[in-house]
Parts: sequence; structure tokens; C-alpha cells
Amino acid sequence: MQKDFKVISILDNHSIAIGISAEEADNLNIRAGSDAYIVAKEIEITDPDTHKKLGNYTFYKDHLEVSAIFENFIVATKYVKKNLSPISFGVKSELGNINAENPQYNENIDDNAIIKVGDKVIFPKG
Repeated sequence: MQKDFKVISILDNHSIAIGISAEEADNLNIRAGSDAYIVAKEIEITDPDTHKKLGNYTFYKDHLEVSAIFENFIVATKYVKKNLSPISFGVKSELGNINAENPQYNENIDDNAIIKVGDKVIFPKG
């Protein structure tokens, strides 16, 4: 079972720091470019007739990409893919804004969608 990892700092409107050491990241095969998902909530799905637990479903606040690994934490950054032109069929990655806990970035945004220090982070197995 994977240890729970958390957002430990909002670095700017593009990046967060996650509390996972370089050794833990290496053991989980997390590298620069790996996916990091910020959890909004997890719900248990049960059969309404039998009340049997069927599994869990996770809602995510955002999807980021690991951009740097340090000894005691990693940095994940929001990137968006944009088409270069209809003729070239190329795709370019650019920095995207995260909905972080900072009023200047988050007017009129549902509080459940805002990334906060302490939010759970999942690294899917790739």
C-alpha cells in the first residue's frame, strides 16, 4: 500500500511542492515527467441492493507533472498542451495555472477545487 503524500507548499501559480523524498520517489519509479494528481475527495461505491462494497472512486482537483526532484521534496508543475497550428499538427506544452489557495488567483472558484497545503497527492503507477 502506497504511503499518503501531501502538498507541503504552494510555490507559485504554476507549481507546488509535495512531501516525498528523492529515495521514496525512486522506489516508486517517480521521475521528472511523472503524473501527480491532487485529490479532491474519494467516495466508496456500494451496491444499493446488497450493500456490497464495489470499490472506490476518486475525484481530482488537478493533474500536474513532476518537474524537479530534491532530497526531501519534489516539485510538480501544471502544463497545458496547445496545438501549434492546424497545418503543423504539432503540440507544445506551456505552463498552466493551478487553482491554489491564494485569493489573488481564485475569485469565484469552488473551494473544493482549490489546491491547499495538506491535500493528498496520488502518483498513478505507470
